[in-house]
Amino acid sequence: MDCGSTIWNVPYEYLFHTCNVISSERSERLDRLTEVAAEARGLMDQHGLQNWLLGFNHSFKQLGLCNYEKKEILLSAMQAIRRTPAETTDVILHEIAHALAGWKAGHGPKWKKIATRIGAKPSACAEAPTEIMERHQTIKNDVQVGDTVTFKNKQQQTIRGVVIRKNPKTVTVKVPGGTWRVSYFALETS
Repeated sequence: MDCGSTIWNVPYEYLFHTCNVISSERSERLDRLTEVAAEARGLMDQHGLQNWLLGFNHSFKQLGLCNYEKKEILLSAMQAIRRTPAETTDVILHEIAHALAGWKAGHGPKWKKIATRIGAKPSACAEAPTEIMERHQTIKNDVQVGDTVTFKNKQQQTIRGVVIRKNPKTVTVKVPGGTWRVSYFALETS
């Protein structure tokens, strides 16, 4: 993805255009975000964060963020939609624990004690959803160096090439005119 003079490597599974989403899917997503917002606000109020703001961002990698200066908890809209209600609740509680522990606590003992007390898993990182991890592992196991694969670029053109290297999250594919690093999720075996 070209963003001015900065080049961003974004896995294809994270790319979608809102025009390609039918209205019922948009409605379901909006309903889910409304549920998450109501739950988050309730939990924040329950734990004494009535004067804190709640918002959503478009982060793909961060599930949540605690902004101490603005007294704001931000949740990833994409992750809130993709993850189970239990996983989303844990993210909300994780960020509430940060707000209660203060910025100096990080993911240290004070934060862990508060996280455990309020019902969050006291870990710094969340696991990827099970179905995504299973799909990723299946594709990763099936694709081998030398295999011919296809994938779509951001213009939705099908590109065909040969896998020349496997990495933990991507493969390097030799195509006419160069190489591409492609997420396992974007691959179609030929």
